[in-house]
Amino acid sequence: ILLFHEGNLPPDYPTQVARWTRRQLFWPFADFQDFPIGFDPNHTQPNFRKRSEWGYQQMCRFWISRVWDHEAIRNYTTLLRVDTDSCFVHNPILPLPDLPKRFVYISAFRAVGEGVGFTQHLWNVT
Repeated sequence: ILLFHEGNLPPDYPTQVARWTRRQLFWPFADFQDFPIGFDPNHTQPNFRKRSEWGYQQMCRFWISRVWDHEAIRNYTTLLRVDTDSCFVHNPILPLPDLPKRFVYISAFRAVGEGVGFTQHLWNVT
């Protein structure tokens, strides 16, 4: 199980999460401070702020494009993204024609609104 993070985990967090599973956990780093070439975040105002100035945009960028080139997924053919507002409501396999052919992308996301319908207890381990 890969648990991507921004490098801001409390020191005991991996140990706490490991108690929830018998599977081996890996903690690859997702660098949200790395911006596209030519983009200066100090000279542009974000159009949306959630938890940090550019955090939400960088998270979206990571899951839309950067994750596919991340070395941590090199040996995998299936990717399941689960978040605190994930909800399994149908067959989640999505056809993504531009995705590298070695991947199957499974989405567990259904937009339910902030604080509504969140997966119980998932926040504790994500």
